[in-house]
Amino acid sequence: MLRRGLCLISVLLLALTVQLNCSNIAHADVTVDNSEMSNTESTGSWSVSSGSDPFGPSDATANSLWASGGEDTFTWLFQAPQTGTYEVWEWHSGWSSKWSSRTTAAPHQITHASGTTNVLVNQRIYPGQWNSLGMYPFVAGETYAVTVTSVADSFSTCADAIRWTFNQDGATTPMAVIDTVSPNPVNKGDAITFAGHGSDSEGTITSYQWRSSLDGVLSNSEQFSVSNLSAGTHTIFFEVQNETGVWSKADSIVLEIDTTVTETFPEENWNTATPESQGVDSASLQQAMNYMDNNFLGNGSDRTVVIRNGYKIWEGSELDVKEGIYSATKVFTSTVLGLVIDDGLVDIDAYVKSYLPQIDGTYSQYENLLVRHLATMTSGYNGLELPDSPCPIQGSPVYARCEYDLIPSAPEVNPGEHWAYRDQNLRKLAEIIIQESGESLESKFRNEIADPIGMTNWDWKTEACNIDGVVMNEPTGYCLQGIHTVPEDLARLGLLYLNKGNWNGEQLLSESFVNNATTNQVPASTPCPSSVCYSGRYGYYWRVNGLNSENERLMPDAPPNAYYAYGYKGNFLFVIPEWNMVIARQSAEEGSSLVDKWNEFFKILTMGITISSQSS
Repeated sequence: MLRRGLCLISVLLLALTVQLNCSNIAHADVTVDNSEMSNTESTGSWSVSSGSDPFGPSDATANSLWASGGEDTFTWLFQAPQTGTYEVWEWHSGWSSKWSSRTTAAPHQITHASGTTNVLVNQRIYPGQWNSLGMYPFVAGETYAVTVTSVADSFSTCADAIRWTFNQDGATTPMAVIDTVSPNPVNKGDAITFAGHGSDSEGTITSYQWRSSLDGVLSNSEQFSVSNLSAGTHTIFFEVQNETGVWSKADSIVLEIDTTVTETFPEENWNTATPESQGVDSASLQQAMNYMDNNFLGNGSDRTVVIRNGYKIWEGSELDVKEGIYSATKVFTSTVLGLVIDDGLVDIDAYVKSYLPQIDGTYSQYENLLVRHLATMTSGYNGLELPDSPCPIQGSPVYARCEYDLIPSAPEVNPGEHWAYRDQNLRKLAEIIIQESGESLESKFRNEIADPIGMTNWDWKTEACNIDGVVMNEPTGYCLQGIHTVPEDLARLGLLYLNKGNWNGEQLLSESFVNNATTNQVPASTPCPSSVCYSGRYGYYWRVNGLNSENERLMPDAPPNAYYAYGYKGNFLFVIPEWNMVIARQSAEEGSSLVDKWNEFFKILTMGITISSQSS
């Protein structure tokens, strides 16, 4: 039905998704590539893309650019050589449409003689060719622009080339508009109503056609209902024809039918699946793991496991090695805090002196100390100074750090006045938890979290002191005195948090606590006394991919809602809600697996991710 030589591109024009025809361009035109410095402008951060078929196929140095910050702009400038109507075309480089991370709605703003038009381009389809953005009037000698703005999510936006072609005959074509496709999304077998209309300023609409990218032609009526469409992601096309036989450019919309991802939970062992079956390009995943091997040092990816939708899709070769995870222990302590909060034993916004009266009167600043301050490293609390020593010897009262930290000394600042990474916060908090629950951290965690989620290969080392006769498990991970476990067990805790504290239908940890623990709780303006500063990026001992006072994201190339636990020597537990993914990595050797390395890792992996419709 489409004329020979035509191709399609999906764009959203004036808040409607429109499928526009494009054809071989044989007449005079003006083309501006992203490499033409005198005719382009940009803001923000644009990187060279390795996508296929950038504009300039015969030029080996040709490239396209990409960004994902949400405010990056790229502008192509055009001075019309003669007055008249021009068709505007866009070129973007490509990725496999099935696994592409390209946005389906790249905002393009087109200025022309009649004003400004906004067009959203689906950059997942029809790469490496000219795609029409519509026809507009231009005046000779005047300068106009097309500006693309990056999308503020984990998709990437491409900036490559723009072309303006003069319309010599001025002919018009009819226009098709989809009015509704409802409901959307929809369950398979439910009735779906389609309605659209057409217009032609110089003629009459005589024919209609609806098509699905999965099921073919659906109807030749202006409106209809159907209930037998296939499950999956459909692109629905609607076209109209006038009395002279000219067909319109196609309007389009995406229809989702039963596309929610089915999630699983591990029993004794993790369920395994191929990366592709869970919407991950295996080549991109392996490329990210190769980057880890070459740049993280330590154990590389040997003790790493990747989980998506509850399935293990990648594993290293040393998953059975049990080792200490250092300060990643802190999120285990955070989890036990959540349990006692859920039990009503501790209030996050209560004064510490209401649980530990002995702290009242020691120093006036501690009168306003809240549990929240301890849980967010904003307490200013100080314990007695520990004599210089190597790592404490377990069971030795002389070097038992907890005994010193539990005795208040002069505070650094008033509670809430700064963020500072101090282990004293956790030991004081652990004192409250143990006192109020009457249980050790290990016992509470084992009975209410570890056993229900199937963690079997772990233990929690103890310190020399005790609270009311209950031993204190080391709450910070200091000098390997905290959690020892294996990557697959660590990933189970990540999956529990990914599912907002719910494990296969059983709510083990309240959703409200999980939400608070894994989102920023420290104002970005909070000062820090050292270069280690997580203001704007810290929950309840979880580090979050938040924004600092300069509006800079911790890992700009990672999904913005990602959060993680970090331990010395490269021990990490990442939870990425946007991808329904957990990554657990352990290492016992010195390595440089810092935040900038993880940012590059996620930058590589992003290009192989299909965003799931699963919502946690």
